[in-house]
Amino acid sequence: PDLDVSVNAGDATVWASSLVEMGSFSAGVNAGSLAIALPVPTADLRGSLSVNAGSIEVCVPDGVGLRIRMDDEAFGSNNFADHGLVRNGDAWTRPGYDSTTQRIELTADANLGSITLNPENGCE
Repeated sequence: PDLDVSVNAGDATVWASSLVEMGSFSAGVNAGSLAIALPVPTADLRGSLSVNAGSIEVCVPDGVGLRIRMDDEAFGSNNFADHGLVRNGDAWTRPGYDSTTQRIELTADANLGSITLNPENGCE
């Protein structure tokens, strides 16, 4: 039920959206790119995203509670506010997080990189 993905000087796409059970995942990118589609969790799903000189695109299903903990990084970027997530301290939270039973909680960091939530063209 655990998924670990590492990309080093390359690119990858992971379609985990059809997994029935997924307990945790870890995704790391170094000088590359990764697109990952997450499933609707049957229980709380915890994961981490780390990008260094690259990019991660993460697709999260609508209606799923989402919280992303991410410290400010001088040379990192994200589009969390564009997707309605509200920032409180180091946490970006989708409205309704506390009232949903299907939740995804992520920790993230981007050093000279970007993390894009639900990109316009999907996680291709």
